[in-house]
Amino acid sequence: MRHHARAGGSPRVDGAAHPCLAVGINDAGRHTRHVPPDDRPPSSLQDILRRRSGNFVGRAEQTREYRENITRGVDEDDRVFLYSITGQAGVGKSSLMRQFLRTAESHGAISAWTDAADDEIIDPLSDICRQLQDAGLDFRRTRKKIDRYLVRRTLVLRASGAPIGTAALLLSAAIRASSKMAKPLPVVGEIAEAVAESASQENIEAAGEFIAKILKSKTDLELVLNPVQILTEQFVSDLRSSGVEGELIAVFVDTFERRAEHFGLWLRDLLSGKFGSIVPNIVVTICGQNPISDEAWAEFQPVHTHFPLEVFSAAEATQLLQRNGIFDKRLIDSVIELTGRLPVLVGMLAQSSPSTDALVDPTETAVDRFLKWESDEHRRTAALKSSIPRRLNLDILQELSDDPKELADWLKSLAFVSSDGGTLKYHDVVRASMLKVQRLQHPTRYHEAHGRLAAYFRRIRAEMTNRRGPDARQAQDAYWYHHICAAPSEITLDQLERRTCFMISLGPTSLEGWVSTLREAARDSGSDVIQAYATRLAAATEAPQDVDGLIAYLGRIIDDPRRELLTQRSALMERAPLLETVRSYDAALADYEKLREMAEDSIIWPIACSRVLIYAGRYDDAVRTLDGVTAEEGALPRLLEQKARALNATRRFAEADLLLSEAIELSPTQGSLFSLRSKTRRLLGRLDEALLDAERGISLNPENPARIVFRIDCLEALGDYSAALECARQIRAMRPQNPYYASVLARALSDTGDYDEALELFGQVDVNSRQFADTMFNIGELHRFNDRLSKARQAYASALSASDEDLAKRDWVRLRLAELDRFEHRYAEAYEELLSIDTLEGLEEIWRLYTIITTATVSKDPLDDTNERRRLASILRDLPDRPDYEDTGSYHFNAALGRIALGETEAARSEFEAFLSCTRSAYTNMQARVLLTECVAAHTDRQDVLNRMLISLER
Repeated sequence: MRHHARAGGSPRVDGAAHPCLAVGINDAGRHTRHVPPDDRPPSSLQDILRRRSGNFVGRAEQTREYRENITRGVDEDDRVFLYSITGQAGVGKSSLMRQFLRTAESHGAISAWTDAADDEIIDPLSDICRQLQDAGLDFRRTRKKIDRYLVRRTLVLRASGAPIGTAALLLSAAIRASSKMAKPLPVVGEIAEAVAESASQENIEAAGEFIAKILKSKTDLELVLNPVQILTEQFVSDLRSSGVEGELIAVFVDTFERRAEHFGLWLRDLLSGKFGSIVPNIVVTICGQNPISDEAWAEFQPVHTHFPLEVFSAAEATQLLQRNGIFDKRLIDSVIELTGRLPVLVGMLAQSSPSTDALVDPTETAVDRFLKWESDEHRRTAALKSSIPRRLNLDILQELSDDPKELADWLKSLAFVSSDGGTLKYHDVVRASMLKVQRLQHPTRYHEAHGRLAAYFRRIRAEMTNRRGPDARQAQDAYWYHHICAAPSEITLDQLERRTCFMISLGPTSLEGWVSTLREAARDSGSDVIQAYATRLAAATEAPQDVDGLIAYLGRIIDDPRRELLTQRSALMERAPLLETVRSYDAALADYEKLREMAEDSIIWPIACSRVLIYAGRYDDAVRTLDGVTAEEGALPRLLEQKARALNATRRFAEADLLLSEAIELSPTQGSLFSLRSKTRRLLGRLDEALLDAERGISLNPENPARIVFRIDCLEALGDYSAALECARQIRAMRPQNPYYASVLARALSDTGDYDEALELFGQVDVNSRQFADTMFNIGELHRFNDRLSKARQAYASALSASDEDLAKRDWVRLRLAELDRFEHRYAEAYEELLSIDTLEGLEEIWRLYTIITTATVSKDPLDDTNERRRLASILRDLPDRPDYEDTGSYHFNAALGRIALGETEAARSEFEAFLSCTRSAYTNMQARVLLTECVAAHTDRQDVLNRMLISLER
């Protein structure tokens, strides 16, 4: 990567210049074929000469470097494909980028500029397509898909009855360009890849089911839930088919610091070919206050040049002023002193043609001097008042003026006001100065203006049909900004803390936006109290993806005795689910119990307590915590569903089945109830009924892949592994970026014997996901069955560390590690580990006892297994009478193990034959082969019987 304080240039390459397609993204936002954002059509040749040779100074070396670079061939070693321009606001980053654009246009450029300042990626993509279409390229297919996406998304957002999490799900989909995107806060559930950070599993599933019902079409559902990938792939396809493969593409991205996370990742993915092969003749220029991350952009460092911009030198500032007809030394010195040589301010004064007398008073403020040459006092006042809103349109200007259109037309003529369609925006440096002047010189009028704007934005949001969409969020942000500036002394810390809690619930992007809004309000209100809070909040949330940091911040609110009860409740509501995500179940449970005490009539918190207790492995407590909880008829199905989940965890499947049947009668169109009853009946061994329920759940929510997982479970239990694999590939295609569905497919591949592909897919599960422990266990199993014992031990160890709260799961992993010790002849270590395991029961306990007895049998040292043999005989005697162990392969296989361990080889052979009649899984058969082969070594007195078992397995 090249870094330039003052960029040098490589020798010019002779030959014909490449034609250039220049795509610009700039907050100035004028969309035009050949005219940069702040230029007007020339009225004379003199205008052209002035603009091309007079207006741009001070960045000659950077411009020369850029010009020479775009004439080089793409295969030349010194060709640069990525420029980054950085520096403080007003230092001339956008001006240099416009100069780059002019340079590109002089080589035949097609230009497109768009505003990249908001959270979504779709809007700038749409702007670029529209302007390239206007320039003669064919982007009709992309634009048609974008229009369809916007219509379908609006249809969902405006539909009545949308559950919590729907709008957040759509927002997350619209700003997340790929699975490598910086993650949202972890969430619970099986469809968490495109869902709001704060949503619970129930909210996520409800939102997905609601959207599927509204859209119905599978194509529309995929478009709405994965718009960035689908639309960008179409964009790349249209770009290539438009005949630009041999042309240079110059991309300009301004105010990049506002877009570094989401837009930046999308841009990196676009350039690296994630969305399809991109044309090679491309140069990207990024402008922002902060340098781009070397780590994030490491792939592009060999072709990257960095231009850090500083303020003008005195000579450069003088040159600009002289080219605008200002030669008086006193005037030049005064301008340099006033502006601090900041290019944007020097340029504004130069264009205003000030007189010497106008600048002789050094005590005048910068704002007074910028407006001194406007003789109309009404317009001077209007310019100041119009700086108060962060963005302007005719509706907002109507709050400030009796003739908003005339005011808008005049504002557009000012050098420090940029226009983007119907929206106007002051330059940040000028606006900050104007606000400060008004606040200090006319505080009452200043605060009243903010108050009127706060009321306006509050009214606008209240009138919106969809209060969860991006327009509503912008109105709410604007309301809070003006509300704070209107009366900062009336804003309480509790109000701010509650707002912060709410923004935490919406996820990192929303929280970052709130912090930015609060810092602006603190600066523009002049309140030391607001400034102190904004600084403290910014420091505490510097990394909004840091869940531990957010938990600590919320804890300080909860523990602060000065906070109102409502504020502490808000903090508890946000901390509890965050504690769940980091598997701090005891702490999460304590928070939910406090919330339960605060709202005794709500079923939300008892259900949350039960859910956390299940995650913690406290299954009986998960049932007991719901005892005595009642609900109104409308909420009763949700309560019954959670009770059934808890009963399933305690293996009380028959009771769970009754509750779910009652819930289905009350809510016969709720797909999740049928899916859960499918699982329950499968565990009861009622496989045909379970499959019917799974199919019913799918029919109610056909586009929800979570429903199809229950069908896969039933098919596997029925031994139809090829059909299960087909379903697993189906849901993988529906959600290709979701690691959970990758693990479902991996499991299906394991059952059909494709272990290498299964291992690859298992490896895609994120370390922070709730499935990580199970995934690592499955990886360990595959390695163990393929005699890769060291890799198996590593995977089991990872599963153990990820199962710290679930004692039963930990003991199951410990059992596997003990088995590895036994395989490696560390019998004493295996024996001690096995004796300390005490949470397994039923079939799992058979396996533990079998392992202890086998270890004692093969060990050279005397190991007592008398108690274990007695315990095993008792379990095998009582097991057939238990209602939850039907005629399944798992039952017969474990019974065979027990009989082998006790020396009852003929009975073991019968159980094994029954096992083979129940299963066709390659994974299970390999498991059987490994264990039975081990049995041959452990029980050599009846090797003939065991060999017959292995022959049966071969058949």
